[in-house]
Amino acid sequence: MGSQHARTETLRRGGGQPVVSLDARKGEERLGQDTAGNRSPEFEYERNWALAVLDEAMESLKRHFEESGRERVFEALRPLLEDEGDRQPYDSLAQELGTTKGTVKIMVHRFRRRYREALRAVVLQTVESPADLKEELHQLLQVLQS
Repeated sequence: MGSQHARTETLRRGGGQPVVSLDARKGEERLGQDTAGNRSPEFEYERNWALAVLDEAMESLKRHFEESGRERVFEALRPLLEDEGDRQPYDSLAQELGTTKGTVKIMVHRFRRRYREALRAVVLQTVESPADLKEELHQLLQVLQS
């Protein structure tokens, strides 16, 4: 009788429903990032917003490369935007991608430009007017540098 009651209570509280992943890895990484100190909840909110904007811009860039069948290029160039420790020299990237160092320089330049465009597009969705874009980007950079 006791186990029947427990099953009934479990179902009443939502048991038996599928588990939805909320990407705990990213959440844990963010929680572990320098949240100690005297930072206000408002600052933490803005910081999380800024990180979410960067993530969305990176995902947009990734989709662009996937749609054109160039996932390998995206994965090779992404560390040049993210702080992932040692960055590969252009010679090494050229060899990995089967091209020349000069071509890699052009690819990196275009990659960074597309990322800036993606970032601007994401931020543009959060402002009331395109005139507010510059100020919002400035705020984003300030929050990230703090």
